[in-house]
Amino acid sequence: MTRNWKNLLWAAVFLAAVAVIGLFPDWVISNALVLILAVAATVFAILYFDARRSLRNLLSKSAGSQAIPEILQYGYDFDKAVARDDADAKLLADLRELFEQKEVYLDKNLTIDSLAKMASTNKARMSRFINEVFSCNFPTLLNNYRVTKAVELLSDPASDIYTVEAIGENCGFNNRQAFHSSFKKRIGMPPSKFRKLIKKNADK
Repeated sequence: MTRNWKNLLWAAVFLAAVAVIGLFPDWVISNALVLILAVAATVFAILYFDARRSLRNLLSKSAGSQAIPEILQYGYDFDKAVARDDADAKLLADLRELFEQKEVYLDKNLTIDSLAKMASTNKARMSRFINEVFSCNFPTLLNNYRVTKAVELLSDPASDIYTVEAIGENCGFNNRQAFHSSFKKRIGMPPSKFRKLIKKNADK
């Protein structure tokens, strides 16, 4: 949301409040607490959804970030993957588009079934293909991409206004524990410590 739109939105909320007070003064006096709670809820909703929108924008822009540590280039090189036949080559191309362009792994509800449907195949073939081509299972593939995206965001100063938990959630992790566990397993340290390390190196 741009600054101009924010200003217009706040102005609209203010004018609406003034209008209610002007048109229904007696009701406002007798229901002051209700009005205060309604205004507070409106303000909270505006701030919450604006923050989520900003983080989604940051997610979409971070793919081209040059601040990513060399240790965390995406863990799967599609250019080096070998397809056995034309059908596998098509599935490989579909997966590349889904993961690298559409970033479907950011969806916390993504399952191997839904991924298979997106690639016009079935669960059994998708599972076999991932194991053969990437030498890992579906959850590992998913979490590695999510961790890499989290590293991009944690390395970007523009994301400093967001908590570690918010970044994990928007990278597709269902909860704080899952994010911390997956991040530490791949990076060797918790995401909060990684963020501090990045900031410390940037200040040198």
